[in-house]
Amino acid sequence: MKSSDNTVFVVTGASGFIGAAFCDRLTRNGFPVVKLRVRPEDYAFSNDKQPEARDLPAHAIWVHLAGLREKEPKPLVDYVRANVVLTSRVIELALRSEARKFVHVSSVGVHGWPSRLPIRESSPMNPVGRYHFSKLLGERVVLRAVRKLGLPACIVRPAMVYGPGESSGFAVGLTRLCSRRFGVFPGNGKNRLHLVELSDVAEGLLLAAIHGRSDGGSHLLAGPRPCTLEELVFEIRAALGLRGACLPIPVWALRGPAMVGDAAYHIRSRTGLRLPGVGSLPTTLQLDLATRDRYYDIGRARLELGFEPKVDPATGIRRLADWMRKNRMVRQENSTKRKRRAWSPRDGV
Repeated sequence: MKSSDNTVFVVTGASGFIGAAFCDRLTRNGFPVVKLRVRPEDYAFSNDKQPEARDLPAHAIWVHLAGLREKEPKPLVDYVRANVVLTSRVIELALRSEARKFVHVSSVGVHGWPSRLPIRESSPMNPVGRYHFSKLLGERVVLRAVRKLGLPACIVRPAMVYGPGESSGFAVGLTRLCSRRFGVFPGNGKNRLHLVELSDVAEGLLLAAIHGRSDGGSHLLAGPRPCTLEELVFEIRAALGLRGACLPIPVWALRGPAMVGDAAYHIRSRTGLRLPGVGSLPTTLQLDLATRDRYYDIGRARLELGFEPKVDPATGIRRLADWMRKNRMVRQENSTKRKRRAWSPRDGV
């Protein structure tokens, strides 16, 4: 999609994992980009630090990506300041500069674990964890601005995003877990996961900005198809040149360590004290993310935006694993120069 008019984009979070890829896509397609920089300590703008609307382009498309991710334990107030208060400040600026559209990037995590699958935009909201709770509050700020202030806006909820350049996240953690010669993975591997590759997210955001709703409607973005955890493990092992199966660890055996991980997480978030277990032990949320069924219906995005994700799980996970290996994010001795047959799901576990 190439620029055919004088559309300018204002992007927050442009230096982040998704933001950098999105801005690169805009530049390659000929769209001028204004990067609204927000430092972590300025999540809640004060009057002397907030940019002036007159310094920003009028009638631009705003894409709000800035926020606080759940990379390490933080108190709820930090997530609220970053993902709710900041959102309201950015909306104020967008309204004063007469934004053509405001695209708010949220998360599929606001739906939690619905009993009915696939998850759709109309599925109930039941966020799990502080981060996803704050993202839901951020969505409500946007919807209030649509109803009461006339903000033309849409909400985009990407699935778990992965791809080269990622430093943390589910796919990176799983790759590290499976990169040992005798690797392990949680659960039996039969649960279905639905990820979305970075390049598909960037394209989806551009489509939402140009063709998305202006009434506060939402769009789910996910990959071409869901896949099992077992498939992801197989592709990771194959990309790293590893032979032999990963050992599945039953979920029941991980519940106890996850409870200890939860306790360490909460203590760290409240006191800042680094305790053994944070980062090495899973939390209950992380265990559920890896072992529960969760996949999405992207029919609305296909119909209304023309969104067609191109990167299938096998291709995407191999790209990520290869990038991590080249950047020494996995142990180099685990890869091999000689060709050998990798384990396949058909071999059993």
